[in-house]
Amino acid sequence: DGMLLTDKNTITLVVNGGSDKIYQLKSADGWKNAKVTASTLATDRFTYPSTATQNGTDIWVMNAQLNQLLDSNQVPVKKFAIQKVIYTPVKP
Repeated sequence: DGMLLTDKNTITLVVNGGSDKIYQLKSADGWKNAKVTASTLATDRFTYPSTATQNGTDIWVMNAQLNQLLDSNQVPVKKFAIQKVIYTPVKP
């Protein structure tokens, strides 16, 4: 749902809708190929993350809570959480 180029060889990929995880992809050949090098854990509890931004070396993601838009019985949320991404390396 969101992508952030964090440097010329690294992308942060934001995925919601069931996965609700953040992935780090790296490329060493100008993006002809890329590998997932790290991700967040399910226990990090992102809630429909959608947008990422960077502050120095830190990556922050907004939890958009889009699930509430799909449920006509819920009152739309007025406050949104911004959560720091803490990656766990992915084993090759």
